[in-house]
Amino acid sequence: TEIPLHHRSAWLGDSDPFGTLVAGCRALGMRVVARTDPHAVRDDVRVAHPDWISTTRDGKPLKHWANPELWVTCALGPYNFEFMDRVHREIVAKYKVDGVFANRWAPQGGDCYCAHCQENFRRATGRELPRTSDKRDPARRAFVEWRIARLTELWKHWDASIRGISASARFIPNGPPDMKTAA
Repeated sequence: TEIPLHHRSAWLGDSDPFGTLVAGCRALGMRVVARTDPHAVRDDVRVAHPDWISTTRDGKPLKHWANPELWVTCALGPYNFEFMDRVHREIVAKYKVDGVFANRWAPQGGDCYCAHCQENFRRATGRELPRTSDKRDPARRAFVEWRIARLTELWKHWDASIRGISASARFIPNGPPDMKTAA
């Protein structure tokens, strides 16, 4: 990768196993879909961009539930809309893949209360982020609708961006933005 902060395993050395895989698949006439997982990052990313990390109601950055070396990203802010967009475009441009499948691209670990979510929700609805999970609460209902709209916007953004590199490539999410996590 040429993108700063995009993690590359030290174990790879100078090798490019994905490039080798793509070349082998193409030699067999196969289509290739790359997989990304934008839900978590290492500490260097958190230090450089603390605003990219999902935060709890009390403003604490959210550690990954299964890997203590990782931080959970905010799905609805610039990490996905800008950084992961660049990652996806680089993959499509470099490897000429037919699509990008993103696993865990929707919010992980519950609601995010980062500065971007607070500002974007306030700008879209005129409300503060809800502090309740009560589905009857008007602010909660507005939040769920906003999150679905924001995820749909992200889906369309990534798809259009990828198609800008290759007209035949597509973004493939692992589920529609009704997002079980939205409720």
